[in-house]
Amino acid sequence: MADVFISYRNTPERRVIVRRLSTILRAHEISVWWDYGLEAGESYRAQITAELSNARVVAPLWCAESVLSPWVKMEAELGRDKLVPARLQKVVPPDAFEAIQAADLIGWDGAVGNPRLLEFVRLICRRLGRPALAPTDMIEDLGQLPAVAPLPEIAPLAAQPAAPSVGSAHDYGFWERQWEKQAGAANLVALRAIADEAPRYFADQARERLAEVETEAKQRAAAEARVTAFRNEGRIKIDAKIVHGAPDGWFKPGAGRNEWFKDHEHGPEMVVVPTGSYMMGSPESEPQRYSDETQVKVTIARPFAVGRFAVTFDEWDACVADSGCGGYKPDANGWGRGKQPVINVNWDDAQAYVAWLSHKTGQAYRLLSEAEWEYAARAGTNTPFWWGRSITPSQANYDGSADPYAGGGSKGEYRRRTVPVDSFAANPWGLYNVHGNVWEWGEDWWNDGNTGNPGDGGARLSGDQGRRVVRGGSWFSVPQNLRSALRDGRSTDFRVSLIGFRVGRTLIP
Repeated sequence: MADVFISYRNTPERRVIVRRLSTILRAHEISVWWDYGLEAGESYRAQITAELSNARVVAPLWCAESVLSPWVKMEAELGRDKLVPARLQKVVPPDAFEAIQAADLIGWDGAVGNPRLLEFVRLICRRLGRPALAPTDMIEDLGQLPAVAPLPEIAPLAAQPAAPSVGSAHDYGFWERQWEKQAGAANLVALRAIADEAPRYFADQARERLAEVETEAKQRAAAEARVTAFRNEGRIKIDAKIVHGAPDGWFKPGAGRNEWFKDHEHGPEMVVVPTGSYMMGSPESEPQRYSDETQVKVTIARPFAVGRFAVTFDEWDACVADSGCGGYKPDANGWGRGKQPVINVNWDDAQAYVAWLSHKTGQAYRLLSEAEWEYAARAGTNTPFWWGRSITPSQANYDGSADPYAGGGSKGEYRRRTVPVDSFAANPWGLYNVHGNVWEWGEDWWNDGNTGNPGDGGARLSGDQGRRVVRGGSWFSVPQNLRSALRDGRSTDFRVSLIGFRVGRTLIP
């Protein structure tokens, strides 16, 4: 893009002047754009808009024809904040620019050393923040260019030709055609020409359209700035049926205590889990650990979504009511349905639910791998429980009558049943009851040890072909079996009041 955009009324005489002027400016190491350089097939409208936007100086050359030209006036208007105008004839600039001082090039004959020319060049160089060269320092050979003939003097201002009547039939037809071309467009240059020069009927409509285009442009700019700010915060866009807390559906991974979404009116509430690495399993120093909790580094490369709660009876019953989940209606053991976690469901039942939910929403719902489950349950912590190293029945639902956890804690209430899924506090990423209440089915086949774990968060689909992983402990468990690292497996056809499930959703295929 050029430093200087020269705006002028295109006639053979003026092209000679502009060519000489642009050559002189280039000798001052100033790049120039004027329509001489337009290539065949290029869009004048697109090129002029781009050049005007990027030029640092706009130099309208006022003469008898240019002060009446809607195009020169529009170009000057678009470059209003960077104008360095000049007069080639003794004319008064258009009303909008009359108060802007113009350099005096009246009668210029093309001479390099002309004082009026040198002053004009100096003004441009000052605007660009660079010194002007002395005429003797110029190396450009101007001798091959056509000679410049000064523009003739014009009649006194009062006798100047008046602008064509915009109300004449000829003008009306011309502007009608222009408006028909631009009525649904967003070309600011053309719309401003109609607004400034057309008959009132078309001018008024052009002004209304200009206001709409400018408003739309501001709204787009604001929206783009907002999106940029969200991305800079590390947020990701999720299009969901119901959004809570996340501005415009842009979710901050790990902000699940305040932000969640639902893809189905009767589906689970989901939170976004961030990427990261952690040590799966437990260190040898952790009290009451098991040998199959060998530590392995796992890296979660992509964010994913996970249910805030274990799937509830309400959510399961919605699947059955929609002819999904095999029509199976699990027994609630007399503990109530509603917000209680669904129980008495085996691994295949859980798979039937995620298949129904995926079909209804068009999203990739699934069970979590055990590496993903532990990562989400820990939520960035490395202690036996997400809140610390000890546990009491006021923090989770388990057998509070059992011996306290060796790492710290005390006995308390043994509820002997499930509690609503939103009981107790959520972990830092917004997940409830990852310790206790119900065991949760995972995607992996059971493996006796954690060795061989792929380390990328994926499920292990080799191992004991009759058992799948369950994680988290239940209302019946002793406290040590609620630890984040605790691993267990159950037969895929096992339906019991101790086991439910939580769903995950892939966000980036």
